[in-house]
Amino acid sequence: MGESKLEHKGKTGSALKCISLSAVVGQVTDEKISVTSCTAMALFIMSAAIMAGMSIKKKSIDFIMNSYPDIIKYFILPLMAIMVFGVYLMVIEKMRKDGAGLFKTIKKNPIFAIFTLAVILMIWSQIYNGMEYALNGYCSASLAETDPMEMIYFIFILFGATQVRKEAHKRFLLRMQMLVSSFLVVTAFLLWQELVESSFFYDWTPRFSSIFSNTNYYTYYLAVSVPLAGAYFMYEKCIVWKIIAAIAFMGNTVALSINNCTGGWIGATFAVIFIVVAHFIIEKKFNWQSIALIIVFAICMYVPGHILGTFEGNALEFGTDLANVITGAEGSEHAGSGRIQIWKDTMVIVNENPLLGIGFEGVGYWGFKGHPSNIRPHNEFIQYAVFHGYPMMICYFLGCLGIFIRALRRKKTMDGATLVSLSAAFGYLVSSFFGLTVFSTAAYLFIFLGMGYVREEQESKEEA
Repeated sequence: MGESKLEHKGKTGSALKCISLSAVVGQVTDEKISVTSCTAMALFIMSAAIMAGMSIKKKSIDFIMNSYPDIIKYFILPLMAIMVFGVYLMVIEKMRKDGAGLFKTIKKNPIFAIFTLAVILMIWSQIYNGMEYALNGYCSASLAETDPMEMIYFIFILFGATQVRKEAHKRFLLRMQMLVSSFLVVTAFLLWQELVESSFFYDWTPRFSSIFSNTNYYTYYLAVSVPLAGAYFMYEKCIVWKIIAAIAFMGNTVALSINNCTGGWIGATFAVIFIVVAHFIIEKKFNWQSIALIIVFAICMYVPGHILGTFEGNALEFGTDLANVITGAEGSEHAGSGRIQIWKDTMVIVNENPLLGIGFEGVGYWGFKGHPSNIRPHNEFIQYAVFHGYPMMICYFLGCLGIFIRALRRKKTMDGATLVSLSAAFGYLVSSFFGLTVFSTAAYLFIFLGMGYVREEQESKEEA
C-alpha cells in the first residue's frame, strides 16, 4: 500500500532537516571540530600579541584602554562565539550520525551538566535582578566587562576549548601562548617607563604591567603563563621547543617577580608544586626536570625582586598578614591590601541574597553605601556568589574541580598537552582567590580549563 500524504510529508520534513544541517556543517569529523575550536581559541591568544605590537608603537596607556576593550568586546569574542556556534552544530550532527543520545552523552560527561546549570542560574539571577544595566556593565571602563561577556566565557569559550580534541592542536595553542607571553614580557620592559601620562586614569603612574592597565591584571596573565611554560618544558621532547619553553618560563617568572603582586606569586607557586606532584603521580617517580623547575622558579622569583628591593618587603608583608589572619590579631582585616575586610563586607550581602545574588556588578548598580568599598570583591568565587548567588558559585566550583578529578581518574589516557593546560588553569584558579575577572584575562581560565578536559578513553582511541 502507498504511504499517506501525512507520512510522506513527515519523512520529507525530516529529510530536509537533516539535509539542511549537513549543508551547514558539511561532513563532520573530529579533525574539523578540533580545527575550528583551535582557531577560535587562537583568536583570543593572538589578540594580546596584536595589542602589544600596537602598544609598542603608540606608547600610550590611553590608546590601550580605548582600543583593547573594543577589540575584545566587538571583534574577538563575537567571532569566537560564531565559530563555536558552528562547533555546536558539528557536535550535534556527529552525535546524530554516531547514534549517541543526549542523556547518554550527559551521563558520560556530567561536568557539562554542572556548567550548564551554572549558566541557567546566571541567567535566572540576572533576569531577577534586572537586565538593562548588565548588558553594558556598570563597573569602571578599565574592567570593561559585561554580563553577555560573562555568558560567552561559559557557553562558548569553555565548551569550544573542550572540543580541541587533537593533541597536536592543543600543542599548537600552548606553543602560541608561550611565544605571545614572552612577547608581552618584552613589551612590559619596553613600556615600563614609557607610559608616563594618562587622561584615562587620574592617578596613573609608570608600572610594570605590559599591555594591562593594572599590575594585578598582568599578574592574572602571568599566573597562567608561568606554569604553562614550566609544564610544557617537562612535557616537550623536541629540543628546540624545550629551550623555548625554558626561556618562556624564566622570562615570565622574572616578570612575575618584578610585577610584585602577591596573588600571582601564590598562584604560580602552587601551580609549580602542582606540576611536580602531577608528574610524580603519573610517572611514580621524581626526575631532574622537576627539581630544576623548582630551583629555576625560586631563583627567577628572588633575584629580580631582591635587586629592586621589593621581594623581601612583599614576602614579609604576606607573612605578617597570614600570621594576623590565623591568630585573629588586631589589624587582620587589613590583610591582603584590605581584601579580608572587603570579603567580609561582601559576604554580608551574599548572605542576605543567597539564592540569586544581586546581579552582575550589583554592588555599584544598587548603590550599596559604605562597605564593600569595591564593586568586585577581589575573589572570583565570592564575586560569582555576590553576582549570582551561592548555587551558581557552587556549580562553578564543582565544575572546575570536576575537570581536575576527571583528569586524575583518567591519568592513563591523559596526554601531555592536556596536563600542561590543567597546570595553566590551576595557576589562574589559585590566583583568582585574590583577583577578579577582567575582559583581557578571564577567558584564559576557560580556554585552558576546557583544554584540560580529558575525553573518554574510547573516543581517544578512535581519534588516534
